[in-house]
Amino acid sequence: MAAALGRLGPLARELGHDEIDIGHFLLALLRHDPELFAPKCVPGELEARLLELMPPKDPPEPIPGPCVPLTISATEAAKEAAAVAKRSHEGILEIEHVFLALFHDPSSKAAIALREVGINSWADLKPPDPL
Repeated sequence: MAAALGRLGPLARELGHDEIDIGHFLLALLRHDPELFAPKCVPGELEARLLELMPPKDPPEPIPGPCVPLTISATEAAKEAAAVAKRSHEGILEIEHVFLALFHDPSSKAAIALREVGINSWADLKPPDPL
């Protein structure tokens, strides 16, 4: 999980974006663990739709400074993911916590792309319990 989140800045720079948005969280999860989304959708199609909603700058412009800042929405989503993790008995940030934060802002590009492929909650990605 830390590896995926550690890629947010480089991922935003790769796309020529000057801020990290909630969509970058989803893109990082897709590239870190595409099989997570496989039961519900084709990960490549979800990534393609997400990139339509947040297209790369062509050509990417260099971003000055050592860090890429988070948007207000992404900052709030990250805080929400941390709060959910803290409330859980483990207190460790897991993929589920980050996933839940993707829906923190229902108008975010991540939430829109997920809803378009029929993913509305974490339960949509979990396999059904065996009978």
